[in-house]
Amino acid sequence: MDLRRAAVITAVRERRSTAGRLRVELAAQARPPGRARPGALPDLLEGGCESELEIWGHREVVHGPAFAGRRWQERVQLGGRSVRLDLYDEAAQLAVEPDGRRTTTGRATASATSDVTPASPSGGC
Repeated sequence: MDLRRAAVITAVRERRSTAGRLRVELAAQARPPGRARPGALPDLLEGGCESELEIWGHREVVHGPAFAGRRWQERVQLGGRSVRLDLYDEAAQLAVEPDGRRTTTGRATASATSDVTPASPSGGC
C-alpha cells in the first residue's frame, strides 16, 4: 500500500483534513506531461470511505442489482449520537462493517456498530 495514500485516508478519517482540501491540493500540483489526473480518492473519501478496504468494497463489491436498495455509508442515530454504517439494508435491518473495529472512529462507536440494530436512518451518502 502507498504510505502517502494511507496517510491521506487516515487524516480525513480522523478529521485532521478534508476531502475538499485534498482535492484542492491535488489540483494545484504540477503533473508531468502524460501523467494521469488525480483519481477518485477525494470523491471516495467525501462519500464516507474511511479505509482501503471500504474503498475496495465500494468499487468492487457493492454495485450491481444484488445491492439495489442498500445504502453505502449511511448515517443513523444510535443512543443519542450519529454513527455511520458502511453498508445498510433497511428492509433486513442489517448493517455491515467490513473493516470492523480497526478503522471505526472511537471505541464507543466500534462497540455500538458491532451490534447495531438501526431504527432511524438520518440520511446518507
